[in-house]
Amino acid sequence: MIDATFQAVAKGLYYSGTLINLSYNEMNILVYFVIIPLILACMIDKRFRFHYVKLSHLLVILFCWVTINDLSAFCDNLFYACVIFLNLFRPIGIDYVAASVLFCVVLPIAFHMFLWRVLKRTRLGGSELRHFNRESQ
Repeated sequence: MIDATFQAVAKGLYYSGTLINLSYNEMNILVYFVIIPLILACMIDKRFRFHYVKLSHLLVILFCWVTINDLSAFCDNLFYACVIFLNLFRPIGIDYVAASVLFCVVLPIAFHMFLWRVLKRTRLGGSELRHFNRESQ
């Protein structure tokens, strides 16, 4: 199951990258350092009703876009740093593939689901509060 998940995600990243003319490493960095964090930032901002988290994320991305001379080399270096990080879990019995699935699939999905539940609860709470305020007037 872990190997199949890893292979599916890797093939999806590779195929998506070829569609928009990005390498596997570039696509990996785009998804895990730009797209997923931006989605989570939008969810957090929606929960707290402000735009600071997503604007901060976008400013960091803009800063990187402007200051990085060779985006491909930067993505390669960042990807290999991630590989080193994921290999740090070998001594406790988690190989690279399992660590990749845990950190790049399971944890983002779990965090997304957690935020979704918080948002759903907030919407309910907010509508009940508005209803309560109308009745008390």
